[in-house]
Amino acid sequence: MKSRLKSPPAPERQSTWSFGKATVRLSAWTQLHFEDLPALVGMVVRVEFLTAAGEAMYKRPLWLFWSGPSHVPLAALCLMYLLRFGIEHFFRFAKRRMGLLIAQTPDLPQP
Repeated sequence: MKSRLKSPPAPERQSTWSFGKATVRLSAWTQLHFEDLPALVGMVVRVEFLTAAGEAMYKRPLWLFWSGPSHVPLAALCLMYLLRFGIEHFFRFAKRRMGLLIAQTPDLPQP
């Protein structure tokens, strides 16, 4: 199935999730793949943050691609993406400020 992000067909799965003061609407389409990589089949998830009035907070939605198990709840996928931010910044801090990549160990002779 060929799909365009600007005008996708009706979602196969949809759910809402409360996140702080915002409501998150999650829509998913399964069995999709990239044009250049047909062997990698997965699920495309559209994440929209809504105000209390039901209007979009941001101009464009966030699009995610998930190639893992399809039975994972959509809210869990969104939470995994949000938690990834802190993990990536820790490793960036560790590499740049703590010298994680420049640690040198002495070469010990083998017995």
